[in-house]
This record gives sequence, structure tokens and C-alpha cells, in this order.
Amino acid sequence: MDQTNETLTPPEEPRDEKGRFLPGNSGNGGRPKGSRNKLGELFVSHLYADWQAHGEAVIARVRDEEPAVYLRVVAGLLPKRVELDPAPLSEISDDDLTAAIVAIRAARAVGADAGEDGG
Repeated sequence: MDQTNETLTPPEEPRDEKGRFLPGNSGNGGRPKGSRNKLGELFVSHLYADWQAHGEAVIARVRDEEPAVYLRVVAGLLPKRVELDPAPLSEISDDDLTAAIVAIRAARAVGADAGEDGG
């Protein structure tokens, strides 16, 4: 076998001012569209099938045997940030809100008293 000491240097590929490869510079046209998603789609479909078969039982087992993991999953499902819209109450004065609360409490008290009296 004939071995040479020649060093192979890859051809220079065009890059932008930040050193990133320019679109379309690979000779083979790059990865076919959608190929990156095939593995993810297959994984999700298998995971979904497994979930349909075992999901509820697994949740119960994790909740009972590993509550910290269960709570971490629940917390991970919650939105990172919740924004409340104050618009529904923004045009009502504090005095009107206080009066409404007092009226609701009074109505509850009357309902509770009526329930105790059977009327």
C-alpha cells in the first residue's frame, strides 16, 4: 500500500461576516425537507400509544411512590408567567367593590339562615 504524507484540506466554503455558513453551500443540497422531524414524529406517536395504554396508572404510581417527581412534572406543565387582565374590575371604584362584597356576604348569611330553618 502506498502511503503519502499529503495533507487533505477541505475546500473553502463561503461564510458570512460572522463566520456562519451561507445557505446552500453544501454540494448535496443539504438535508431533505422534513427529515429532521421524522424521528421526532415517530417518537411522539410511540409515546402517545404508550400513554394511551399506561398513562393513568403511571401517574397514580408516580404520585404515590415519588411525590417529588410528580410535583416537578405538574410544576413543569404550569405556565412560567401568568398575566391577569384587571380590565373587568378596573372601572369599578374601591367603595363599590367593598359594597358588592358586603352584599354578597349578607346574601350568603341569609341563605345559610334560610337553609337552617328549612325555609
